[in-house]
Amino acid sequence: MGENYVENLVSREPSTKTRLLTILAATGAVIFACIGLVIWLPACIAAVLCGVLAWFLAQRILVEYEYLLLDHELSVDVIYGKTRRKKMMNCPLKKVESFAPEAPGRIDHLKRQRITVEDFSSQRSGDTHYLLECTGEKGKLAFLMTPGEELLNQLQRELPRAVMPR
Repeated sequence: MGENYVENLVSREPSTKTRLLTILAATGAVIFACIGLVIWLPACIAAVLCGVLAWFLAQRILVEYEYLLLDHELSVDVIYGKTRRKKMMNCPLKKVESFAPEAPGRIDHLKRQRITVEDFSSQRSGDTHYLLECTGEKGKLAFLMTPGEELLNQLQRELPRAVMPR
Protein backbone atom coordinates (compact mmCIF):
# COMPACT_ATOMS: atom_id res chain seq x y z
CA MET A 1 0.00 0.00 0.00
CA GLY A 2 1.52 3.34 -1.07
CA GLU A 3 -0.29 5.50 1.48
CA ASN A 4 1.38 6.98 4.51
CA TYR A 5 -0.99 7.34 7.44
CA VAL A 6 -0.20 8.96 10.78
CA GLU A 7 -2.82 10.26 13.19
CA ASN A 8 -1.98 12.38 16.23
CA LEU A 9 -4.46 13.72 18.80
CA VAL A 10 -3.38 16.67 20.97
CA SER A 11 -5.53 18.20 23.69
CA ARG A 12 -5.26 21.93 24.26
CA GLU A 13 -4.67 23.36 27.68
CA PRO A 14 -7.78 25.40 28.61
CA SER A 15 -7.01 29.06 29.13
CA THR A 16 -7.52 30.63 32.52
CA LYS A 17 -9.72 33.28 30.92
CA THR A 18 -12.12 30.68 29.50
CA ARG A 19 -12.28 28.79 32.79
CA LEU A 20 -12.93 31.98 34.74
CA LEU A 21 -15.65 33.17 32.34
CA THR A 22 -17.36 29.77 32.50
CA ILE A 23 -17.38 29.83 36.29
CA LEU A 24 -18.65 33.42 36.36
CA ALA A 25 -21.43 32.67 33.86
CA ALA A 26 -22.54 29.56 35.77
CA THR A 27 -22.45 31.45 39.06
CA GLY A 28 -24.43 34.29 37.50
CA ALA A 29 -27.03 31.81 36.26
CA VAL A 30 -27.49 30.39 39.75
CA ILE A 31 -27.64 33.82 41.42
CA PHE A 32 -30.12 35.23 38.89
CA ALA A 33 -32.26 32.09 39.16
CA CYS A 34 -32.43 32.47 42.95
CA ILE A 35 -33.26 36.16 42.64
CA GLY A 36 -35.87 35.41 39.97
CA LEU A 37 -37.61 32.75 42.00
CA VAL A 38 -37.56 34.59 45.31
CA ILE A 39 -37.54 38.35 44.69
CA TRP A 40 -37.99 39.49 41.09
CA LEU A 41 -39.34 37.18 38.37
CA PRO A 42 -37.74 38.94 35.31
CA ALA A 43 -34.30 38.00 36.68
CA CYS A 44 -35.03 34.50 35.37
CA ILE A 45 -34.35 35.83 31.85
CA ALA A 46 -30.84 36.84 32.92
CA ALA A 47 -30.45 33.40 34.54
CA VAL A 48 -31.31 31.68 31.27
CA LEU A 49 -28.91 33.92 29.31
CA CYS A 50 -26.07 33.27 31.78
CA GLY A 51 -26.81 29.55 31.68
CA VAL A 52 -26.66 29.46 27.89
CA LEU A 53 -23.41 31.44 27.94
CA ALA A 54 -21.94 29.03 30.51
CA TRP A 55 -22.93 26.05 28.34
CA PHE A 56 -21.29 27.50 25.23
CA LEU A 57 -18.13 28.38 27.16
CA ALA A 58 -18.01 24.89 28.69
CA GLN A 59 -18.02 23.44 25.17
CA ARG A 60 -14.87 25.48 24.43
CA ILE A 61 -12.95 24.20 27.45
CA LEU A 62 -12.36 20.72 26.03
CA VAL A 63 -10.54 21.38 22.76
CA GLU A 64 -8.49 18.76 20.92
CA TYR A 65 -6.61 18.93 17.65
CA GLU A 66 -6.25 15.95 15.37
CA TYR A 67 -3.30 16.03 13.01
CA LEU A 68 -3.68 13.62 10.12
CA LEU A 69 -0.98 12.82 7.60
CA LEU A 70 -2.51 10.80 4.81
CA ASP A 71 -0.90 10.19 1.45
CA HIS A 72 1.28 13.33 1.28
CA GLU A 73 -1.32 15.68 2.76
CA LEU A 74 -1.42 17.14 6.27
CA SER A 75 -4.74 18.18 7.73
CA VAL A 76 -5.79 19.54 11.12
CA ASP A 77 -9.25 19.12 12.63
CA VAL A 78 -10.46 20.70 15.85
CA ILE A 79 -12.73 18.70 18.16
CA TYR A 80 -14.86 20.65 20.63
CA GLY A 81 -16.12 18.87 23.75
CA LYS A 82 -15.32 15.46 22.22
CA THR A 83 -18.48 15.75 20.11
CA ARG A 84 -18.15 18.37 17.34
CA ARG A 85 -15.45 18.32 14.67
CA LYS A 86 -14.38 21.10 12.33
CA LYS A 87 -11.71 21.03 9.61
CA MET A 88 -9.20 23.80 10.23
CA MET A 89 -6.57 23.37 7.53
CA ASN A 90 -5.42 21.10 4.76
CA CYS A 91 -1.93 21.40 3.29
CA PRO A 92 -0.31 19.21 0.61
CA LEU A 93 3.23 18.35 1.68
CA LYS A 94 4.67 19.58 -1.61
CA LYS A 95 3.62 23.12 -0.59
CA VAL A 96 5.33 23.03 2.83
CA GLU A 97 8.22 25.50 2.97
CA SER A 98 9.45 24.76 6.49
CA PHE A 99 8.54 22.85 9.60
CA ALA A 100 10.74 23.94 12.50
CA PRO A 101 10.57 24.34 16.28
CA GLU A 102 8.83 27.52 17.35
CA ALA A 103 11.06 30.55 17.71
CA PRO A 104 9.56 33.83 18.99
CA GLY A 105 11.61 35.88 16.54
CA ARG A 106 10.31 33.86 13.59
CA ILE A 107 6.67 34.33 14.62
CA ASP A 108 7.20 38.08 15.03
CA HIS A 109 8.83 38.18 11.59
CA LEU A 110 5.80 36.46 10.03
CA LYS A 111 3.39 38.83 11.78
CA ARG A 112 5.33 41.82 10.46
CA GLN A 113 4.84 40.38 6.96
CA ARG A 114 1.10 40.29 7.75
CA ILE A 115 0.98 36.52 7.68
CA THR A 116 -1.56 35.14 10.12
CA VAL A 117 -0.17 32.48 12.43
CA GLU A 118 -2.92 30.05 13.44
CA ASP A 119 -2.37 28.24 16.75
CA PHE A 120 -3.24 24.52 16.65
CA SER A 121 -0.85 23.62 19.47
CA SER A 122 -1.41 22.24 22.95
CA GLN A 123 -0.34 25.60 24.46
CA ARG A 124 1.46 23.77 27.27
CA SER A 125 4.75 25.38 28.25
CA GLY A 126 6.65 22.08 28.48
CA ASP A 127 5.73 20.87 24.98
CA THR A 128 7.80 21.51 21.87
CA HIS A 129 5.70 23.49 19.41
CA TYR A 130 6.54 23.54 15.70
CA LEU A 131 5.84 26.25 13.16
CA LEU A 132 4.62 25.00 9.79
CA GLU A 133 4.86 27.39 6.86
CA CYS A 134 3.20 26.54 3.57
CA THR A 135 1.96 28.22 0.45
CA GLY A 136 -1.80 28.16 0.02
CA GLU A 137 -4.35 29.54 -2.38
CA LYS A 138 -4.38 32.86 -0.51
CA GLY A 139 -0.61 33.16 -0.17
CA LYS A 140 1.70 32.10 2.61
CA LEU A 141 0.15 30.44 5.67
CA ALA A 142 1.67 29.60 9.07
CA PHE A 143 0.48 27.22 11.77
CA LEU A 144 1.69 26.31 15.25
CA MET A 145 1.46 22.58 16.00
CA THR A 146 2.53 20.11 18.69
CA PRO A 147 3.30 16.93 16.73
CA GLY A 148 3.96 13.56 18.33
CA GLU A 149 7.12 11.57 17.65
CA GLU A 150 5.52 9.34 15.00
CA LEU A 151 4.17 12.31 13.02
CA LEU A 152 7.45 14.17 13.34
CA ASN A 153 9.46 11.17 12.12
CA GLN A 154 7.13 10.65 9.15
CA LEU A 155 7.36 14.33 8.19
CA GLN A 156 11.16 14.14 8.38
CA ARG A 157 11.10 11.14 6.03
CA GLU A 158 8.80 12.84 3.53
CA LEU A 159 10.24 16.37 3.78
CA PRO A 160 13.94 16.00 4.58
CA ARG A 161 14.82 19.57 3.51
CA ALA A 162 11.82 21.34 5.04
CA VAL A 163 11.81 19.76 8.51
CA MET A 164 14.34 21.26 10.90
CA PRO A 165 15.84 19.09 13.65
CA ARG A 166 14.52 19.23 17.20
